Amino acid sequence: MKVGIYLGYGPNTLMHKEGLGRYSATLIKGLTERGHQVTVAMPKWLIGSFELLLEEFEINSEKLNYVIEYKTPVIWELYTKSHIQKRGRGRFKRKVLGSSLKMGERLLDMLLSASDIVPIFLGGMIFIVCSIIALPFIAAIAILYILSSLLVKFIRREKVNIQEYATRIIDILKNAKGAGFDIYSYLFQKMLTSVQNKLVDRINLMNNPVDVWYSPSIFWPCFNQINGKKVINVPDLVVMDYPMHWYDRYGVIESSLRCEETIVNGTLFITYCQFIKEDLLIKRYGKQEKNITVIPHMVNDTSQYVTMDVPPLIWEVGMKKNFTQSFCRSLLSQTKGNVLQVQDYISDFDMRNVRYIFYSSQARPHKNLLNLLKAYLYILRKEYCGIKLFLTGDIYQFEDLKCFIKENELQYDVLCFYNVSAQQLAALYHEAELVVNPTLYEGGFPFTFG
Repeated sequence: MKVGIYLGYGPNTLMHKEGLGRYSATLIKGLTERGHQVTVAMPKWLIGSFELLLEEFEINSEKLNYVIEYKTPVIWELYTKSHIQKRGRGRFKRKVLGSSLKMGERLLDMLLSASDIVPIFLGGMIFIVCSIIALPFIAAIAILYILSSLLVKFIRREKVNIQEYATRIIDILKNAKGAGFDIYSYLFQKMLTSVQNKLVDRINLMNNPVDVWYSPSIFWPCFNQINGKKVINVPDLVVMDYPMHWYDRYGVIESSLRCEETIVNGTLFITYCQFIKEDLLIKRYGKQEKNITVIPHMVNDTSQYVTMDVPPLIWEVGMKKNFTQSFCRSLLSQTKGNVLQVQDYISDFDMRNVRYIFYSSQARPHKNLLNLLKAYLYILRKEYCGIKLFLTGDIYQFEDLKCFIKENELQYDVLCFYNVSAQQLAALYHEAELVVNPTLYEGGFPFTFG
């Protein structure tokens, strides 16, 4: 059978670090080993990431066919080249940004304290330029609106209340943020959608079409524009079940609408469990039961990354486990560079005998992580159990979790091992005293990885 796999991920996506990327690799490996022809479609910017994925899963890239969209927007090419040229000069960029912000503050002080319309107008124009460079574009639009109002009032000889206008600027910015509007995300998504559509056009021009196209995600509505049979993998739409956890997140509404569009226009689906099939696809979107296949999660076995090959004699005397354990402990020492916080502490920390509870998942607002921290605090302080809590997600991005850790002085006990490799992940699982599973929502097997 000829199977096509559509990958529409954006730039800088590390597929070998993502769960869906690893599952895609497992699928590709299984298909190729069984003699099926696999064609992978992706933008140019994913090539490097995809090669790393193949290398990590020991997949021969020569057995695959490719459809690559090489044409990317000029603005992205310029940004990439600029980023490469300026890499390593982050400290200088921060100084420039800091100076720009201070200059903006001074200009704003001048604007608010000026009693003549000329410095107000000139200062406002300069402030707009600085806002475009150093602040979100929405700030410049807000200032322009205020200045135009001031000019109208001056022409009409009306009394001007500067404090009132300053308050209005702040309100506009707050409302824009609360509405989840982010000009940078908006422009990035427009660019991404353009490339994804071009990739679909390139697929439709193939001389030798595949039998069926598969999408591992519902983020790409344009997938439904591919000619021929298409199957979409549908995970949970967790934003619908826990909307209040996501209300202040940029781009969530837009992303959810894209997911809905993909489902509404799709025909054939695969889900992880019966619940998603019945509750999401049939009840919410009226999809036909005969077009939905349920394939429950199996364990994603990572033992091959850490199990040591030893002579038969050692196996017989039961020493293989000790070799594997020693190897895992050495891998744990390598993960120190992935810890997001307290670097001075972790650099001298001895990983050979540390006992820890392990929670492996991306940090998301609905993951109930505060209760995990509370449970761990009880074990640590009430039960006097000298044990660490290791996570793979960045929980410090959430203000409530960061405050809880700080207030309870847990910064040396709760460590986030971010962006670990598959081998390091296997070692973290292998040596844990206890593994906390993120969710049983997707059904099937109780562990995503093992």
